Amino acid sequence: MKTAILIVFVSVLTNISVSVAEVRAQINWTGELKITGFSSLPGFPENSDNDPSTLTYEWTIDPDSSHTIGASICSAPEVSGTVALVDALGPGVDENLDINSLANIAMLLPPGTFNFPPGVTPPFENIGSPVSTIVLNEPGINLDTVLNVNQVNFDENVLTFQAQENVLSGIPASSLFNAEDAAPPNNGDGILTRPFIVDITLDCAECSLDVDGNGSYDALTDGLLVIRHMFGIQGESLIEDAVADDCTNCEVSEIETIIEECATSSIVDIDGNEEIDALTDGLLNMRYLFGFRGAPLINHSVGDNCTRCTVVEVENYIQNLLP
Repeated sequence: MKTAILIVFVSVLTNISVSVAEVRAQINWTGELKITGFSSLPGFPENSDNDPSTLTYEWTIDPDSSHTIGASICSAPEVSGTVALVDALGPGVDENLDINSLANIAMLLPPGTFNFPPGVTPPFENIGSPVSTIVLNEPGINLDTVLNVNQVNFDENVLTFQAQENVLSGIPASSLFNAEDAAPPNNGDGILTRPFIVDITLDCAECSLDVDGNGSYDALTDGLLVIRHMFGIQGESLIEDAVADDCTNCEVSEIETIIEECATSSIVDIDGNEEIDALTDGLLNMRYLFGFRGAPLINHSVGDNCTRCTVVEVENYIQNLLP
């Protein structure tokens, strides 16, 4: 199948936080994926609740695998490399997946460089309601469903995540897994396994909120340039009296390019609602640079559907953006 297995792996790696330039992740894994929980039939020890909408994905990583996760990573990384399930379409026929949305694994795992064999990585757990929401939409196989990932565990060499499926239309992913499990060489035991290869690099777009490039971040230069751009001001009016005397990015073209790169990678989406707005994100940025802290920082300046809504979340986020 072109498979829900592949789509799930792509999609669980997509909901990432934000940082400045030069932050990246590198993942080089081989191993075996085991999917369970998709059978509605009684008697399967791997599916004790007999609820096919509760799925478990268990990635057992081989020795000689490794990954490096930056301390933080941008929200729209440039992704390159390969993720494949070995023999997914038959002996000797691997299935490569679209890796454009791969990112969330870098957010969920602790930062640092880890080399396998087992026992090297520290235990890690992330529980939420949900940790991540995954949309699976593949018209070619009549799949349109959402997975709410509520728990992620990483212990030694095993990455496990559990998800609750909510079918929007078409057939459930669990039905696809049941059909695959019933086909040779599988034996209908409620367990799907496939070898996998992961070789991924995530690079952040070049972006710095030291917009004029003078090595400091100032409300009346960098902050003003950003909020002017959010209000749609362009050309010489954008930079008038708003670049530092010791700027290294001094021209309109340079300033506009830098701010647009920050906007593209969502770095200036301070409240995390997937919208860049002068009266929320721009105002939060300016207030912080002027020294506002606590409730006055966020008062009437976080957008609807914010994901960074509290003083602590906004302050920590902006602090991580400073040069």
